[in-house]
Amino acid sequence: MKKQFLYVFVALMCLGYTTQAQVGFVSRAVIYQSIPGFINDLKSIDSMQAAYNKEMQVQGEQLQTKARSLMAAYSPKANETLDAIKKRMTPADTMALKKVFDDNVVLENKGKGYDAKIAKLQKEKVEPVLAKVDAAIKKMAIAENLDVVYFFEDVNTSLAYINEKRNYTEQVIQLLK
Repeated sequence: MKKQFLYVFVALMCLGYTTQAQVGFVSRAVIYQSIPGFINDLKSIDSMQAAYNKEMQVQGEQLQTKARSLMAAYSPKANETLDAIKKRMTPADTMALKKVFDDNVVLENKGKGYDAKIAKLQKEKVEPVLAKVDAAIKKMAIAENLDVVYFFEDVNTSLAYINEKRNYTEQVIQLLK
């Protein structure tokens, strides 16, 4: 098995030397910064997501604290089910626990609403721009007869050297205007 792998690897290396791909690079960050308002849209969506996540976390923790405090008064045993604990609870505590569970369902629905709002913003503000960037990169790659185009940000840690003639960022920016 290892021998077969070695043969395949050597064959592919030899093939690679005879048919080298034309490679280009672009900077995602520079391209995004050249698009008016796009970075602000990304930041706005990110901050909105962070605010929603924080709100959901805080409210979730508050509900957990309420549920724990209600249950603690009844000293639940290790393997005792929720139904068994409820049977020992006063009617007022049972109703209070039901309200906590109902509030949790409301919170989950609120979270789904937030997710839908973020997804809508992504679809309206981000996805169309990314589609245009992808189309511009493809158009530039075809025009420059490139087989592969990499984002600097994705490969820069493994590059020891790059010929600046292979940087096609400005061409992509021009196509986006």
